[in-house]
Amino acid sequence: MKNVNHFFEHKKILTLILVSAFLWSSIRIFNTDQTLISYDGISTLFNFLWSVFYLDVTPEFLVICLKAVVQTILYAFGGLSLAIIIAIPIGILSSGTCIHNKYVNNTVVTTLRFVLACTRSIHELIWALLLVSIIGLSPMVAVLALAIPYVGILGRIFAEQLRDVPQQPIRLLLSNGASYTKAVMYGRIPLAMPNIISYIFYRLECGIRSAAIMSFIGIQGIGYQIHLSLLDLRFGQVWTGLICLTILVVVVDAWSSIVRKALTS
Repeated sequence: MKNVNHFFEHKKILTLILVSAFLWSSIRIFNTDQTLISYDGISTLFNFLWSVFYLDVTPEFLVICLKAVVQTILYAFGGLSLAIIIAIPIGILSSGTCIHNKYVNNTVVTTLRFVLACTRSIHELIWALLLVSIIGLSPMVAVLALAIPYVGILGRIFAEQLRDVPQQPIRLLLSNGASYTKAVMYGRIPLAMPNIISYIFYRLECGIRSAAIMSFIGIQGIGYQIHLSLLDLRFGQVWTGLICLTILVVVVDAWSSIVRKALTS
């Protein structure tokens, strides 16, 4: 009973902190000398919304959008694939389930979790800016800028999924003479795989949106075309690019649903 009361007491304190932070941020936003909307902001917003009825569907611009969509997909797949390759061994080791020696296991887990936290704490756009200054404006920048933080995110998820699988099958494998490594390979990984694949597809959707954001540093893609059209105030083209991006995410979501159902059926 004491533990329950202690839990709710902490919950009340956390709720109070969150509400206070929300109120403080709201006051800071509205208590400013600057106007929330610029002088011609309303008319610009109206023109943007009205332009949805005047989409640019000329063959020339649709071809540009199609090429940009393909580039965005390649960046997302490239970054996610590289992240998966690196995150799988790191996630297995940082799960703390495959090394029997307690002291070695704790050292490895602590070190790798620190590395994963460092990589995912920096946004992919920041990584892109850093990489541009090192290797120049190249498509590889987009791939690496997506891969580095996704290694931290996927590695953490892989570790948690491997740790949270039912323990009874693992104990059965160990009691029958299987090593810790074999218990991970033939027990933990197959049990955790459906959830891991489901999350990978979710990350692919995020990767597509993140690849579109790379336009702000000059990386070509659908986001780059949206950015150019927005600078020229060609809102019809902006809507066309946004619809292409939305369709791309919807298709990936439908594909992921089919794969998840196939794995769980």
